[in-house]
Amino acid sequence: MWNKCQPIQFSDFRGKVPTNNKHDASINTHIKINPYDSTKYIIAAVMRCNYSWTTTKSPYVLKHEQYHFNIAELFARKLRKQIVELKIKIPSSTFYYTYNEQLNNCLDFHAKYDSVTEHSIKKAQQLLWQKNIDAELAALEEYKNPIIAK
Repeated sequence: MWNKCQPIQFSDFRGKVPTNNKHDASINTHIKINPYDSTKYIIAAVMRCNYSWTTTKSPYVLKHEQYHFNIAELFARKLRKQIVELKIKIPSSTFYYTYNEQLNNCLDFHAKYDSVTEHSIKKAQQLLWQKNIDAELAALEEYKNPIIAK
């Protein structure tokens, strides 16, 4: 589960490297939903370690992958915010629609991040994206708690 105080490490990348890969690393993230108790759910950004891989030990590449994880957390917070503001019940068809919409937005954001930074090759763009992602996370600080009422 995403934790600001616990950044990813190379040991978290336990997946098999694809034979035809063009990149140094790939992190597999997801926004997971689990019951917490009878009145609450956990909506959390998670790293799927067994599907994440790396061929390098570059701290710079690791930081790029960390920001992919931060993007997942950003969209988990956006989802939590929507649920609270729109008073969406979990589970419900509205919830699943909203959840899928945020997952798709998250995937699009990941793709744009990689495209604009060229997978971290464009260092100035990488720094700009890091700054913007950090600012968006800070703006949604109120929604950092993964536990949310049904």
